[in-house]
Amino acid sequence: MDAGRVDWMPSDDEMCALLPVVQERLPTLAAIGELVGFLFVKDLDVDVALLVPKRWDAATTLAGLDAARQTIAAVGEVSWEAEEIEAPLRTLVEDRGWKAGDLFMAIRVAVTGRTATPPLFDTLVALGYERTLERIDRAIEKLAAQPAIAP
Repeated sequence: MDAGRVDWMPSDDEMCALLPVVQERLPTLAAIGELVGFLFVKDLDVDVALLVPKRWDAATTLAGLDAARQTIAAVGEVSWEAEEIEAPLRTLVEDRGWKAGDLFMAIRVAVTGRTATPPLFDTLVALGYERTLERIDRAIEKLAAQPAIAP
């Protein structure tokens, strides 16, 4: 996270959702910005090169993010708990014959802009239903606009 670049303040609930899972990863409290800085950015700028997992191409990533977005949207805000998000995404991976790590990395980068974050499903809960969907939508738009896969 850029020093001084705070354009979004997560709610207490969003921060509390992540604190237990990041606490063990923090060498000092000062390191929390690097670990959860994505929560403080309203308009995340995702690097398309990071968005595409090593074993996937841009078209597969686009299809994966679209399917994940639909799956996450179907979970609904009422059931917005890590376990409720994880199960249908794992089913999606199995049904499509994908490796979980590939889809989950694409989702992670789409919603955080980073390849290393707190556990993915806890991260999604901390971001919240609406912000998760918005960030996936923006990543899909950005990826679809790339010349190699644009219609």
